[in-house]
Amino acid sequence: DEHIDDALWVGMSIIIGKTIVNALDVAQYIKSCNSGIPIVWGGWWPTVAQRLSLSHECVDYIAVGPGEEIVIPLSHYFLGQNRDKPETVFSKHDIDKVTDSLELIKKVTPSNKTSWRDAYSMVPDVDLYRSKNNVISLFAGMSCPYGRCRFCCIVQHYDYVMRDKEDILDELDFLIREKKFGSVVFLDGLFFIGSKTIDLVSGFRERGFNIEWKGKSRSDSLQRYTPADMKLMRDTGLRVVTSGFESGSNKILKSIDKGVTAENAYEMAYLCREFDMELQATYLFGLPGETVEDLLLSIEHIEKINSIIDNFYYSRFFYVPTPGTHTYHDYIETGGKVPSTLEGWGDLLWQNSPDDSINQLPWLSHKERERYLKIFHNYFQATKARIRTEWRHK
Repeated sequence: DEHIDDALWVGMSIIIGKTIVNALDVAQYIKSCNSGIPIVWGGWWPTVAQRLSLSHECVDYIAVGPGEEIVIPLSHYFLGQNRDKPETVFSKHDIDKVTDSLELIKKVTPSNKTSWRDAYSMVPDVDLYRSKNNVISLFAGMSCPYGRCRFCCIVQHYDYVMRDKEDILDELDFLIREKKFGSVVFLDGLFFIGSKTIDLVSGFRERGFNIEWKGKSRSDSLQRYTPADMKLMRDTGLRVVTSGFESGSNKILKSIDKGVTAENAYEMAYLCREFDMELQATYLFGLPGETVEDLLLSIEHIEKINSIIDNFYYSRFFYVPTPGTHTYHDYIETGGKVPSTLEGWGDLLWQNSPDDSINQLPWLSHKERERYLKIFHNYFQATKARIRTEWRHK
């Protein structure tokens, strides 16, 4: 309210789910106060749902692809200093030009150095974001070095780059010594990427960091390290490894181009047990083409991992068809239905159960679907205590 009449334009970064609903609420309020302020939607959602986003009355412009590059030239456009908008920005006059095609996204290679110092300077008080377990999270890189999973909705269109080692270590030094955080979660979709990871972790030891840390791994990544590498990571504070196992069915893993086998997860479990690390994993059910037999294989997979390592916790999710992914088209081809309105997409999130999901397994017969649901509920209701999603301290 204090600054609304001074704003040149308002930008919102949008992903699927409640972000859409919240952004519409904010946009409606802004328009009620000052209808002349342009509302610009950017981020992943308007990139993959261009026409649906731009056609809404609360959205004046959309920015397709990376948004950082357009902020200054778009501001100059609104000030009348630039005659033309950036080529990846579209107004309602351009509605016939948008197609939801990803051809507009430029392959980008971000800088390997960040402006984290400037970012933290804009935070009024870091303690506002301090969790009860004193955990801080950050990215060591942008995108994903694998980037081929057919269900992934963010990383598959962008080139991967790891941040400069000293840039990461400087940020960690700031967070650990000055801000007194005790645990670090690396949010990268894949943190364990060979020698670069070992080089970075060696810096933890060189700088004398006294932390516990957690990173994400593919189910075949840790096996590529030597025992000395594993010991280094354990000695520098690695306590939890997370992985997207997704399924215990090799048929499903192949269909989503995961690039691993169900058996790789067993090897990973043995390795985590050997080095006394907690293993956390996610399973994704309801992927297009999944059958009762595939479901049973995933349940057997969970049981097998539990028999290998005591420190195993998993989360389950039920697949939501997500625009911009290959599996979205697979889902549509099976007869699956999706929302027709922006508000409808705002009600969708990754879900834990098929009961309230838009995904009603349309590729299965009624009889097979009933059998699937019965097995799903019987197993997961009986094993609810094993499901974990949060950071756990020993």
